[in-house]
Amino acid sequence: MKAYFAVNGIGLGHIKRCEPIAEKLIEEGWRVFFSTYLDGYDYASRRGFRVLPATPISYVVDDEGNVDYKATLIGNGLSMGFRRALRQVTEEIRHIKAVRPHLIVSDSRASTVIAAKLMGLPVTLIINQMRVEMAETVKPRSTVERIILLTIRLSWFILKHLIEYIWTLSDRILIPDLPPPYTIAKNTLGVFAYRRRGDISFIGPLVRRRPRHGRGLRLTGDYPFIYVAVSGPRRERRLLASKLMEVLPEIPEYRFILTEGEPSQASPARRLGNVTIYPWVDDDVQLGLLERCLLVVCRAGHGMIGKALAYGKPMVLIPIPGHMEQLGNASRVKELGLGEVVNQEDLTASTLREAIGRALRSGLKSRARLAAMEDPVEEFLNIINGRAGRKALITVRAV
Repeated sequence: MKAYFAVNGIGLGHIKRCEPIAEKLIEEGWRVFFSTYLDGYDYASRRGFRVLPATPISYVVDDEGNVDYKATLIGNGLSMGFRRALRQVTEEIRHIKAVRPHLIVSDSRASTVIAAKLMGLPVTLIINQMRVEMAETVKPRSTVERIILLTIRLSWFILKHLIEYIWTLSDRILIPDLPPPYTIAKNTLGVFAYRRRGDISFIGPLVRRRPRHGRGLRLTGDYPFIYVAVSGPRRERRLLASKLMEVLPEIPEYRFILTEGEPSQASPARRLGNVTIYPWVDDDVQLGLLERCLLVVCRAGHGMIGKALAYGKPMVLIPIPGHMEQLGNASRVKELGLGEVVNQEDLTASTLREAIGRALRSGLKSRARLAAMEDPVEEFLNIINGRAGRKALITVRAV
């Protein structure tokens, strides 16, 4: 049996949440193939998976780390972007013909859904964002800029509705999130996910529960510590890591362990006052950090939020500026009482210290929404094999 995973390669969140499924299928004798690009391709290659390169489609950020919708649309949404999208569809058809998989899974890749439908094959979609919104970050200063911005917004409106429609063509839609009313991605899923109950399932965060084979980071020094997980596309994570390494030493009352999320760097850890910095830690080590830390400081990516929830840790989130999915996730985490939010433009030692203090005082345990989760990987396998899913995937109680 062969499985084909076409994964969004921007950052590592998509590839890493598919990894536990792929590993489980390999254990059961499947041959697993990945189709991805950018960070996703580099990671899958290093992990030793069979990986096929895909044409990259990404978004652009400015020097301050804000999502630049104008540059993104010009690069990906107009003529050049249209050609890249067609190239991706052509590549996916070629890859699927070569692999001849029994299972096709798209993690947020519209091109794979199109390819599968053109070939008359069933496709399963893993997604936590059904609405692709544009942030109101640009203020026009002239009539010409207003006309340009209007054109961009009109093009974005057409493009986003096309992408959203393509996703709905999937035979099964699996949402790696908590079910209502505790859904983290509620703001980016929209009403669609709540209306199409028949072929949509909330399977819970795709997170490994424990480090494999007892592996983990051997920590020395004073306890407790706060885990600072830098993640996301390369440019954004480097901007945030640089800012955090200026801020964290100014909060000496806490010990921090910071991981920079740079899989290409194998250099040893270094110390900067009360901060221990690791360029990269593997998944087992990261899960060990999550088990033992007091609190997690991170971006508002869906994958890292899911890991913090799975390990019962309160969060301080720093969403990517102008990134509507992350802004929506951060808003929900705060609304549910699971953590605090610090906007990147407001990030100082003072604001971060205050947010950490509030999050630790409220604590996830005192306002717990999540008491226990069944294994979402097993739930995924139940669904694709046509077995009845569990009646209560998520067990929720007030503590």
